[in-house]
Amino acid sequence: WREPKFPKYLHPYLLSVLEKFEILHRLEGRAINNTEMGDELLLKTDYDKGFTILDEETDNEGRSIIPCLLPDERPSDEEVERVWRTDAEDLCTQLGRVYDFSFLPNGFFSRLMVRLLHSAWAAQLFWKNGIIIYKNESLMKLELDPVRVKMSLHVRGYGTGKIGEIIESITTLIDDWLPNIK
Repeated sequence: WREPKFPKYLHPYLLSVLEKFEILHRLEGRAINNTEMGDELLLKTDYDKGFTILDEETDNEGRSIIPCLLPDERPSDEEVERVWRTDAEDLCTQLGRVYDFSFLPNGFFSRLMVRLLHSAWAAQLFWKNGIIIYKNESLMKLELDPVRVKMSLHVRGYGTGKIGEIIESITTLIDDWLPNIK
């Protein structure tokens, strides 16, 4: 946002409105490295394919993420493998679910990403139609196929109870937002 159209004193208010409507998530502390995308997340200018990976060295104070402005392209298999290792399937419990929708409203997946990031989940890798996040000893991969209108959810961790709860909470969220869509 540039002055004079959007004076600096309005920025906190504008951010809070975007946050309230689950369009934006403010990054806090050393949570997510979005340096490849930089300020373009808020300025909506062109940027290179900016896949974001957790980086302990990046300070994100004053930064925000707007999921609908993320790159459409899925990260390479190598990038995904770095955070969602295929060889880890045998080491812990993994549960999954595929949601097959007849219709999804625009912005649904972005809003879901913001809601997850507002909770205690921390992102490791994300793009416009997917996110890999973690919380305690659980790792979640959520990915939308907008052409087929399918969303896949996979959760890994130790102990099936917590993993089942995570899947059920996502299902409840979907049912609450989309009560008439099957």
